[in-house]
Amino acid sequence: ANVHRTHCTPPPLPYYVGMHSFNMLTMLRIMWPDAPLRLVWAILEHDMPERVTGDMSHPAKAMGLLNFDRQSHIEMYLNSEVFGSDSVTACTPEEIKWLKGLDMIEFYCWCKDQLMLGNRTVETQKRYVEQFMIKKQHEFPVELIDLYYEIKESDWQTLPDMEF
Repeated sequence: ANVHRTHCTPPPLPYYVGMHSFNMLTMLRIMWPDAPLRLVWAILEHDMPERVTGDMSHPAKAMGLLNFDRQSHIEMYLNSEVFGSDSVTACTPEEIKWLKGLDMIEFYCWCKDQLMLGNRTVETQKRYVEQFMIKKQHEFPVELIDLYYEIKESDWQTLPDMEF
């Protein structure tokens, strides 16, 4: 949980894998309260290999700088043989869509948080997610696409529960 994300664009405050996974689980609980337990475990485990490999940026993967098949094989090996469980491989295709969609939307929320805090270094990453979501929206559950567009249109202010 202590692995840093976005090391290529370091934020003013740490962004850890544990925070990312917790946020994904929180969104899942709201969006799909009766989600299968294997999806919950898959969310917890999906970035565990980064304990060994470090964070691998999505743009680097998408540009082909990494061998995706080899990386997937290594991640499955690390999860199953080193960490003892690979719930991602047990997920149905629909659950994988939820996993990948939540992964991207959580990162998008983090970008919006950073912009609200004045960190403009994430503008490129935010635009990348927006372009990615337009191209790939057919690969995610409609509930998550609707959530993405709600978030995109939101003015992203602090919620009233933080006002005293």
